[in-house]
Amino acid sequence: MTTIEDFNRNTAAKRDRERWTMRMKIAGIIMIIISAFGLVGAIDMQAEIASERATSNEQRVTHHDLMQRLAAARELERGLRGCPPAGPGMTDVVVMVVRYESDIVPRVEHCMRFAERSYLPRRAR
Repeated sequence: MTTIEDFNRNTAAKRDRERWTMRMKIAGIIMIIISAFGLVGAIDMQAEIASERATSNEQRVTHHDLMQRLAAARELERGLRGCPPAGPGMTDVVVMVVRYESDIVPRVEHCMRFAERSYLPRRAR
């Protein structure tokens, strides 16, 4: 015969087993969700690495390109030095007329300097 204590023990053990099973199911679902986030993160990381590699390959500059950029910078600096001097204490606008031809260093044709109207000195009354 089964006593009431045996019945209570069996019922408590069954409830404990059901709780444990439910906890394991929830833990499994959580692990699946975390794994999915990890998988998506890994795929995103691989895509980012591939994108960076493609960008770095595009940004590689040859020696010839570098020399052309340096020559263009020198020409623009020479053109800026050829501009008329700035007025004392005035902000001005520099206008440079630059001629570009394919694969040739740009040439500064003209350089003009204009004082900004808001900074021109006011006439004495």
